Amino acid sequence: MQQFELVSEYSTTAPKLFNLLCTPAFQEALAFRFGALEVKAVEIEKKSPLIRMKIERLDPGWSVMGGLIKGKPLRAVVIHDWNTATMQNEWNRYFLDQGKNVTIEGKITVEPMGAEACRMIESGLIEIKTPLTGKGLEKKLYSKLLEIQPRRVDFIMKRLGLSV
Repeated sequence: MQQFELVSEYSTTAPKLFNLLCTPAFQEALAFRFGALEVKAVEIEKKSPLIRMKIERLDPGWSVMGGLIKGKPLRAVVIHDWNTATMQNEWNRYFLDQGKNVTIEGKITVEPMGAEACRMIESGLIEIKTPLTGKGLEKKLYSKLLEIQPRRVDFIMKRLGLSV
């Protein structure tokens, strides 16, 4: 099991950032920007202050060694539970072709840092239960997460209308 925590700061209000994050259009754009082949995000339940979102994705596949396999995409579903009152989110990602062998889940918290600044904390875990290769794949996925984090922050800042 590989745990992660990513922290990023933005020069905008916490509600403005959180409201952007919990829109289906933003989630689709973010997924496409970072490699998804197909994406469909929809709110499946909305009862103030909670929003449940389902994102169906088709992502490039990976090999035993963590490289991409052309022609072997992976179907995934991500369920987000957004709480607009606490500005927190819990999510789970399921790879439909992998059964319960792959678990990726996390939490997002947006915290105010004064009148015009906020911090986003993303934490979670990656667990791949395949003999011999699971731990290596967990580390490669974690590495990929760290590698794309600065570009994700830039993408969010552009969507907020902030200069990068």
